[in-house]
Amino acid sequence: MSFYLMHRGWMDNPAFRNEPYNRRDAFCWLIEHAAFRDGVTVPLPMGDITLNRGQLTYSTRYLAQAWRWTEPRVRRCLKLFQSRSMIELETDAGQTVITICKYDDYQDAKRVIDAAIDAAATQDRRSSDANKKEGKPLKPLNDDVNGAGYAFAGKIIRLNQADFNRWEEAYQSIPDLKAELTALDDYFHTQNPKNWFAAVSGALKKRNNQYLDGKKQPAHKMTDAEYNRLHSDLVTSNPMGGAQ
Repeated sequence: MSFYLMHRGWMDNPAFRNEPYNRRDAFCWLIEHAAFRDGVTVPLPMGDITLNRGQLTYSTRYLAQAWRWTEPRVRRCLKLFQSRSMIELETDAGQTVITICKYDDYQDAKRVIDAAIDAAATQDRRSSDANKKEGKPLKPLNDDVNGAGYAFAGKIIRLNQADFNRWEEAYQSIPDLKAELTALDDYFHTQNPKNWFAAVSGALKKRNNQYLDGKKQPAHKMTDAEYNRLHSDLVTSNPMGGAQ
């Protein structure tokens, strides 16, 4: 399954103003307005309701106004979504609670990041294959030994701006990418890996997942033991993303 990102509120763009929703729009609206974490408390006149991840609660009157429909049409649409196992409906303290089925499939941040990494690797592999067919040697986009023109230039790790931007986008949970790269560069300078690009990419992916899981660890010089733990399941690949 592949992904693309849309920011919350995109459906309120003036370009769509005053347009009634269709069923596809309505389902997107439900996903956008669902709670993204457990324990979200919604204060209501009849008492507070606590929502879990993937849940939301609105009256049919409110949905009718938001979707520019009549209330009977809203009720029919919700029943249709329920019959197709797209949502679940239940009543809590007189208020209808909507649960998005497969919400984690639609909104899994780790899958989005993995998809971005896979897409980058595929692009690199295609570029590599094209260069091989044309007989062009594989080399960095900028081979200035002083590091001029690089977005990051370490002893081992050297990234042009395009690759740095791609990693920065793929590993968004890492608060300071350059600090992580500096720590990895210090370590790999002593190890002199054959395929530093694949090794560093794998290390950053692990670190990014640690931040996503709430295991925040500031960048620091890596020890041998930490590196071995970090890369216990890393599959070695060539610097352009293809398997050896």
